[in-house]
Amino acid sequence: MEEETNRGFGPLILIVATDMGVFITYDGGDEWIILGDNLPNVVVNDLVWHQPTNKLIAGTFGRSMYSYDLEQDPITQVSEFASNAKITVAPNPFKDQITLSIDGDITSTIFRIFDVSGKLIIKLSPDENGNSSWNGKDENGNTIKPGIYFLESRNGLHKSVKKIIKQ
Repeated sequence: MEEETNRGFGPLILIVATDMGVFITYDGGDEWIILGDNLPNVVVNDLVWHQPTNKLIAGTFGRSMYSYDLEQDPITQVSEFASNAKITVAPNPFKDQITLSIDGDITSTIFRIFDVSGKLIIKLSPDENGNSSWNGKDENGNTIKPGIYFLESRNGLHKSVKKIIKQ
C-alpha cells in the first residue's frame, strides 16, 4: 500500500474494524494487535480518521461510538513540520489565484487543499523552488465556491495546516 493512500501513517501500518473490535498492524499484516484498551469486544461497523484532531472514531453495533487518540501512539503520531520549514500562502484571501510556498526541505512535500467538511479538493506538488500555484479549481477543473478552505502541507509524517479564504 502506498503511503498516500494510507493517510500518511506509512506503508506498513493498517487499521481495521472487525466484529471483535479494532486492530492495528505495524508490519503490513504479519502481526495484529488490539488498538487501545477501552473498546470492548464489540462489532465495529465503521472507522473514520478525524484529521484535525488525529483521532480514530469507531462506530459500533449497539454500543455507541468510541474515539482513540492516535497522538498517544508514537508510530501513528503526526507531528508538525520542523521549525526550519516555513509555509507561505499569498494572497490570502484570494479571488482567482494563490501561491503556496515552502521554505526548507521540500523533498516529497505534497500540498492538499480541503473544504471545511474535510473533502479533498485538490493535491498539488511544489516545484524545485518550493512553489505551487492554485487557480481555485478542484481535481475535475470546476471552480470552487467562495469560502474557507484548509491547506495541508505534508512531508512524510510531518504536516502543517493553514486556513485559506476564497473570495
